[in-house]
Amino acid sequence: MGKSGINGKFWYLASLVILGALALGVGLVWNGYAKYRSDGVNLVNIRQLHGALIVMDRISAERGPANSAMTEDAGAEAFARALKGARGGVDDALTELAADIAASGVADAQATLARLDLVRDRLLRARRRVDAVAQTLKSQRDPVALQGAIEAMFGVVDSSVALAEDIGSRTTAHDPAMAHTVIVASIVTELRDIAGRLGSQYIVPLQTQQVPSAERLKEIVRLRTRIEQMRDIVATSIRPLLDDSDVARSWSEVNGRYFDRAFQFLDGLHMGDPSAVPYPLTPAEFTARLVPDMNTLQGLRDVILRTTFARAMAARDAAWRVLVISSGTTTLLILAIVSIIIGIQRFLFQPLLYIRDQIMAMALGTPMEVKMPSVGSEQVGEVLRALRLLRESQRARLAAERERDELNLRLKLLAETDPLTGLLNRRALKDALTHRHNHLAGFDGAIGVVLLDLDHFKQVNDVHGHLAGDLVLQETARRIRQCVRSADLAARYGGEEFAIIVAQPTTELVESIAERIRDAIAGGAFEAGPGLRLDVTASLGVALGDDRVHGWTHTFGCADQALYRAKDEGRNRVIFTRVTSGKRAAA
Repeated sequence: MGKSGINGKFWYLASLVILGALALGVGLVWNGYAKYRSDGVNLVNIRQLHGALIVMDRISAERGPANSAMTEDAGAEAFARALKGARGGVDDALTELAADIAASGVADAQATLARLDLVRDRLLRARRRVDAVAQTLKSQRDPVALQGAIEAMFGVVDSSVALAEDIGSRTTAHDPAMAHTVIVASIVTELRDIAGRLGSQYIVPLQTQQVPSAERLKEIVRLRTRIEQMRDIVATSIRPLLDDSDVARSWSEVNGRYFDRAFQFLDGLHMGDPSAVPYPLTPAEFTARLVPDMNTLQGLRDVILRTTFARAMAARDAAWRVLVISSGTTTLLILAIVSIIIGIQRFLFQPLLYIRDQIMAMALGTPMEVKMPSVGSEQVGEVLRALRLLRESQRARLAAERERDELNLRLKLLAETDPLTGLLNRRALKDALTHRHNHLAGFDGAIGVVLLDLDHFKQVNDVHGHLAGDLVLQETARRIRQCVRSADLAARYGGEEFAIIVAQPTTELVESIAERIRDAIAGGAFEAGPGLRLDVTASLGVALGDDRVHGWTHTFGCADQALYRAKDEGRNRVIFTRVTSGKRAAA
């Protein structure tokens, strides 16, 4: 082989080594960039979550000046000024959050902005009710109208809770590691809201200077109990964050000022004792005394989110440094490999070719007196170390990919559950029937389907509000779970529609389960909010088909027809149909 042939093979192999090193280096840099970008998204999500919780807090805080304005003399300048300032703070927070969401370009920005508009709309309607009470002469104010205005402001807070939950879900979906912080911040914010709801229960008795009703005293006890329960939850959840001195100091302040001093203040009013009337302070004085201690909860939440934001900022800066270092390292590595190859060519191949030429020249009788090129051995060690570095980089990349796959699997499991009821969602149910339903069919291929629809559910939402409707749906899911077996599949199939797939079904079994569910729903009133109990019934369509002949989709259709018959025949009943042919059978 000639000199040019050896050089050609050498540079061909050298080019493969350079391209391989370049590919691995680019992968390392790309992973660093992906981490930097992900940390940047975390910062946006945390900032918007904080903004949503601030909106919720300020709406909650607006209740204090609103309560004062509704319980003091109409047009009192000090209270009117305080209410105007509180409302301005809420409006500013809403405007800032909307601008942040619109500018950030997040995937679900339009849906989040729509949720924000809903909060604004409910806030405007609640403010009109507050103004209507406040503009009435103090002696002519109706306690029922006062309580209605207070509850309207609570409804606005509920809407802002849904907004914060949307942003929190987006935050944890992007980075599951943020779930703990989101949960703790949400719990503390909810605790602040419940504390405000507890304080609002004292406004009407202080205004009327009368002993609270039995229902109000019961609600006060319930809220106190809920606060104590949530205090234990927060104490457990916040423990991993107490290594930060600011969080530890803020938590200590919450315990001292709210759970100790504020509770002692509330207990000192002796609301259930007729001898305590008249009460020693007005609603405005009560609010001014209680709110600063309640706001320590808000301060705790803000410290947690500020600490998390600072850590996320540090993580993003660290990712940027890693990206810069990995880019520089990759560049230097490629230059080193090129230098090594050139060194090998100069200090190994050239001497070998020189020796060959000398041997050939001596054999031909024409020896050449040419100085022998320099020879070095350190370059071989450089190549081996460089390859080891590249192998470690690839191993780290593969480990990162495995971790990402595990996180994707966890997110998939979360995506299969309906967040309101805890049952399977419609997509997960269809996936189970399409890909994993063999264990559900009986030995003869039978498949049992129960479709359930709550009767007149739209009236619940229209009359009592969507919060009451959500509580009814949650209680319905709980009662369904009590009636089905662990092998059966239960899912929320639509708005107020549920589906149950009965495993190893028989006629008697599916009818028994359906009737048991119907009886469980109709058998006791639903708790749909404070002091609100609703009688709820359901209509059920049941179908038993042969999965090998009809398929589950046809059996579903027959169950749906049976459900419509149950509706048409008066509701609160079970209609059963057996699928006997490829056509939908009559029930």
